[in-house]
Amino acid sequence: MLAHKCLHGDSRSDGDDPYRRFIYGKLVHTTAGLGAFYISEQLSACKPTKKTSQLIRFCGKDPRTATATEMDALDIRLVRDNEEMMTWRAAILHEETQVSNSKWRLAAPDEVVKAKERESEVAKQASAWSCIPCNTHAVFTFNNALGHLERKHGIKNPSLDHEHLKSYLPSDSLASSGVFQLKLDDAKRAR
Repeated sequence: MLAHKCLHGDSRSDGDDPYRRFIYGKLVHTTAGLGAFYISEQLSACKPTKKTSQLIRFCGKDPRTATATEMDALDIRLVRDNEEMMTWRAAILHEETQVSNSKWRLAAPDEVVKAKERESEVAKQASAWSCIPCNTHAVFTFNNALGHLERKHGIKNPSLDHEHLKSYLPSDSLASSGVFQLKLDDAKRAR
């Protein structure tokens, strides 16, 4: 079973983690006798689907015992049909939500490096930004954060790495859960 921290204790389906919402979206009640289910407000998980099991096995793990932490530690990327590169989480979401006969391969080391660079850019763009000196609760998109630095602080050609800016990934962002899906060309174009 692919374990996840939301599978323990009193967890709710309306959490902020998109991967968690996906897992809860697979739930059925115990009367159906299928899938994952609630027992006294505690979640118990079922066997992964055939598609999920194949992907986990493809990554070199046993789908009966692999945990999300172990899968994350592999730090691999999967390529679907030589078109898209994905983290394992994105690949599982894709396989579970799309009708597909995808052909998968492990990304080559140079492709992984380029994909990680692009993922970092995607995460920056998905982040919420605040200005440390202004000490307000205002949150900006990346474009607005750069404009703020220019207008309020007179900084010419600011970058997102400026010391005035602090960022975080909103908890409802797929990127905050390690779900990245890139067109293969985007991953190859990364600087």
